[in-house]
Amino acid sequence: MVQATDIFVLARTTLPEELAFLGAVLGARRPDGERAVPLLPDLPDREFVIVQPSGAATSFTAPPRATAHVRHSAKYADSRVPAHQVFHFRDARGEVVASAASLGEFRDALAGVDDAVLAGHAGRGDFSRWLGDVFADRELAPQVQKTEARFSRGEIRDLRGALERLIAARYGA
Repeated sequence: MVQATDIFVLARTTLPEELAFLGAVLGARRPDGERAVPLLPDLPDREFVIVQPSGAATSFTAPPRATAHVRHSAKYADSRVPAHQVFHFRDARGEVVASAASLGEFRDALAGVDDAVLAGHAGRGDFSRWLGDVFADRELAPQVQKTEARFSRGEIRDLRGALERLIAARYGA
């Protein structure tokens, strides 16, 4: 696919392996193309660099979205995550009592694990961290984080119900 690409549109990245890959690809295929790579770690949000077939690099800032982003909830609810990103519900001894490789499995496990297991995870912010890190859900994760904090302060009694309602509102029943 890289060999068939004529124009590269590059966004900010700081990952050394991505920068090395882009430097190698652009350096081999475009005269002076690798000169765009050092710009990438410092690009502001919504700024991009286009590398033309000639190797010329031009930056541009994307305009604001004209339409609202639509989150395809079924895709996220049913998508399974890799093994290293599975959520493991653990009891106080650290024993795994349930696991979830998708949001659907998470909701199923949420319904069946003991209250003490939920409280332990909520106290550490595990639910919001998993939703934010694994699903990159920048709307749901902060809501769950607030719910975890409110539960830890004793403001919410039904953590299970609160979490279920937040997930259902975001991804559907």
